[in-house]
Amino acid sequence: ARQIVQPILRLKSLVQQIAGGDLSVRAVAGRSDELGALAVSVNTMADALLTRNKILESVRFAAYRFLKDQTWKDSIVNVLDVTGKAAQVSRAVFHEIITDDAGVMCAKKRYEWVGAGISPERKYPEYEMVCFEKQGVAHWADTLVNGQPLSISLEDCSEAELIIFKYQDIQSLILIPVFVENRWWGVFALEDCCEQRRWTAAEISCFSALADMLGATVARQGFQKDLIKAKGNLEAQVKQRTRELENQVQAKEKALSDLSVAQSSLLE
Repeated sequence: ARQIVQPILRLKSLVQQIAGGDLSVRAVAGRSDELGALAVSVNTMADALLTRNKILESVRFAAYRFLKDQTWKDSIVNVLDVTGKAAQVSRAVFHEIITDDAGVMCAKKRYEWVGAGISPERKYPEYEMVCFEKQGVAHWADTLVNGQPLSISLEDCSEAELIIFKYQDIQSLILIPVFVENRWWGVFALEDCCEQRRWTAAEISCFSALADMLGATVARQGFQKDLIKAKGNLEAQVKQRTRELENQVQAKEKALSDLSVAQSSLLE
């Protein structure tokens, strides 16, 4: 009972606490048998749930900032900061999709957050803009343009990917596409420079939700900007037309006045 039953009951109680929302509890994993392995698995599960909750909280924060701030550019740095810390990565970067002078699709770095002790990507100006075809990673664009996230670890890199990973000291990378009105517009990049990791489906889903919110925010703010511009143009047209009508009325009144004077002269 002391060696088997009581440890199982303690694990059961701990799992019930986790299921109830208390993710701070941890099992004592000092045993080398099956119960010790089970305790390690329970702790791993609790850690994963805690990380997922932090990422979900970062998504909630992003939604709040995107709705509150006047433009998405006012929010993006704080969003990258909170997301990078929640996901426990080394860098969180936002790239905008552009076309270079040769008509080649590239990802231009716009905003970046880096963790403590991590060198920013900006120290490598040759990688400020990733031209997918030129740098041998055209398959990245093929995946992202179809709305699919892309997760890569150092051990799975191709030769071209290995060059990028080496220069940026990356161990694992996940890319999340951002779409604005069905157009591939940007990319979220989360980079881990410390360990190779496998992203869970729940984490990828959270990151995709964040990308969808940014895309919707950019579309909404662009639509609002177009409305304001259209309203300004309409008001200018109304003012112009009003002046034209006033000039016509004045010209008509002058013509009537001149006609009245002419008639008076004829009568005299």
